Amino acid sequence: MGRHAPLIGSLIILAVMAGLSLWAWQVLPDDARLVVHWDMDGHPNGYASKAVALLIMPVLALISILIAAALSRSRSERMQAALHSTGFGAIWLAMLVLLAACHAMTIFVARGLPIRPDDVLPLIIGLFFAVTGNFMGKLPPSNFAGIRTPWTRASDYSWEKTHRLAGPLFVAAGLATLIARAVADGATAIHVLLAGLLAAALISSAASYFYWRNDPERAAGRT
Repeated sequence: MGRHAPLIGSLIILAVMAGLSLWAWQVLPDDARLVVHWDMDGHPNGYASKAVALLIMPVLALISILIAAALSRSRSERMQAALHSTGFGAIWLAMLVLLAACHAMTIFVARGLPIRPDDVLPLIIGLFFAVTGNFMGKLPPSNFAGIRTPWTRASDYSWEKTHRLAGPLFVAAGLATLIARAVADGATAIHVLLAGLLAAALISSAASYFYWRNDPERAAGRT
């Protein structure tokens, strides 16, 4: 992935989100109350004004882009290596696509399209983790992304091994969610997702300690 590809991709995604908001602003009534949250059965349980609903996701995306841009000005070689790595760039863009997909869903539901969030969200989120898991093993050590346990932070060996283990676990959680949605309902798929993510997080955290304990550099320091 090119050095500037994540930034260019981020700006394109932000522009698409802004374009959707501009279109929706023109076609939705000024006093519209948009659904911005649903329960696990797909029932609306959170509403916001037109302005808040149309701005919140693009603003979150913009803030995250500005933070990344500020971090990119750091003179730390370690931070520069992390920011310009393939792993970070791919996961970063996937996160923004996830925000854009949720933003689009909110708008399309407000326009009366027959979209059931409990059908769509498990697919979006499951696909997100299936994709990002493929790139976790390419995340270099950093202070702002990845599995940051005390042991991965203390050992580059633990960091690398933990993320190479965690990647397939998160892919499995994402794929299991997609399969669950194909054979069951959305609520079941969300439960499968939460269980898979919890298992992946616990296994990765425990493994990071094991890898730290067996770090060759740490072992050499004890002799």
